[in-house]
Amino acid sequence: DATAKREWTRISKELIAVGLLTSVDRAMLASYCDAYSRWSEAITELNELRRTKGKSVLVVGTKTGYPMQNPLIGIANTAADQMRKFGAELGLSPSSRSRLSAEPVKPSVDDEFAITIPRGNFVRPPITELFNREA
Repeated sequence: DATAKREWTRISKELIAVGLLTSVDRAMLASYCDAYSRWSEAITELNELRRTKGKSVLVVGTKTGYPMQNPLIGIANTAADQMRKFGAELGLSPSSRSRLSAEPVKPSVDDEFAITIPRGNFVRPPITELFNREA
């Protein structure tokens, strides 16, 4: 969706600039952006409900009349928790960035399993690629 795409563009530029994002991080970043989009939509809907009703919408009534937490709060909280977890893996907080290393690994020249990527860095391909190589 458009919100997730905007977040992808915003975050990926920053992470690439500081060396914390590579192509292998795509699924992790996509998951973060998806959670961000759900969080944003839930918060937007809560704010719109509050604006149109003119009162708090944190508690709603069930069909039988019992009060319960608005389900949008649960959606927002779950998405925020997922954002925190994915964000920590991607280095989106000061404490998680301090634990991450952005130094590329430079294997020895005679490492037969290493391949060169465009920036001149060496990486080891996924194990399945190693078995599919021509000898």
